[in-house]
Amino acid sequence: MLRNHELSNFMTDIRGEKLMMELSTMSLSRTLSTIFALSLSASSWAAVQHRYVCPAFVSDGKARRALENVTVYDGAPEERASLIPMTTNNVDTWDMHETDAYLSCEYKGTDKVVTIHALGASYCRAAGYPLVASCN
Repeated sequence: MLRNHELSNFMTDIRGEKLMMELSTMSLSRTLSTIFALSLSASSWAAVQHRYVCPAFVSDGKARRALENVTVYDGAPEERASLIPMTTNNVDTWDMHETDAYLSCEYKGTDKVVTIHALGASYCRAAGYPLVASCN
């Protein structure tokens, strides 16, 4: 939308080329400013947001296997430092502040395990049927 002073320029410069150049430059400038602002807000969000999710299914070559169990560790799972969740309304929550979080995703009918190093996560949650687990 043209502002008052831009509208007066529009009326006096109705000859064509000059008007088109001014409007194009103005639109390009606004477009670039908008893109820059959006990229800054997206990069700020991405820098803060950490999201790690157990895959809902894995394939063992024979069938798709559904997520059945989740274990959260402070440190690599080989160290066996599994953490106990707080359970409220059928939602398991692990407070991960000051820990080196690993999310271990186990699947029904197979020994396949997906282990995710949830670097920087502040909490992990698991709930629902089918089971969904993530760390943020």
